[in-house]
Amino acid sequence: MQSALNTICSLQHFDVVLFESVIVAGYQLPMGMKSIIDQHNIQHDLSERTFKHLTAPIRKWYSWRESRLLKRGEIERCRKADTILVTSEREHDVLRNLLPEQQIEVIPNGVDTETFVQRGPVREIAHQITFTGSMDYFPNIDAVLFFARKCWPIIQEHLPGA
Repeated sequence: MQSALNTICSLQHFDVVLFESVIVAGYQLPMGMKSIIDQHNIQHDLSERTFKHLTAPIRKWYSWRESRLLKRGEIERCRKADTILVTSEREHDVLRNLLPEQQIEVIPNGVDTETFVQRGPVREIAHQITFTGSMDYFPNIDAVLFFARKCWPIIQEHLPGA
């Protein structure tokens, strides 16, 4: 990948490179080329928060260890970027504490409801709920399990056919 990036940059001028997460932000860019890292998640923070909520000893240790290993690399890569984008004020504060001199901007997740409008009949199915998030992402798994254990029973009390 580095070789392909070197070739492209030798053939064409780019003002800035946008890396979609710190995970892919480790490539070397030509001198003077600006870079932005779009931090969808602060990976080490996510692993640390996962560690705090787990009870299974091996998974807990793994998350703790992963958070420590990720933190060094994540800070190093973010330090090299010209700008870091995060999705929340909380993430902004986490990175600001680690990288006080870095330019960090908050761009919240969301959907432009003016652009993305339902263009056909709404097809609701009564008393059913659908979760559309990725189930290989711990916060989503945790949220679905919480919902299933704590919320769903209350819903079924009030809507037995749910």
